[in-house]
Amino acid sequence: MELTSTPEKLREMSHTFTAQARALTGELATLDRAITELSQSWQGEAQVAALAMYNRVRAQLQAQVASLTHAAAALDHLAGAYARVDAAGAKLIPHEG
Repeated sequence: MELTSTPEKLREMSHTFTAQARALTGELATLDRAITELSQSWQGEAQVAALAMYNRVRAQLQAQVASLTHAAAALDHLAGAYARVDAAGAKLIPHEG
């Protein structure tokens, strides 16, 4: 793998992760609206159990969003580091041609 292509590949991965996080966030908003409508018809223990299950699933999805967002930021940081190393290397190694 060429060093110069690494930053671009890392940034592409970062953009993919960011898009996935946005999509999951949108899905969470849709689920929130649906659960609000559905839960109005639930009663007693069924309502408590269903909301508890939903809250567990929602927490898992929120954790995925956080992980994707964190990974995207780390990839952006790594891409910047690779670009700086590449630029420094270009200054140190004379190019023939």
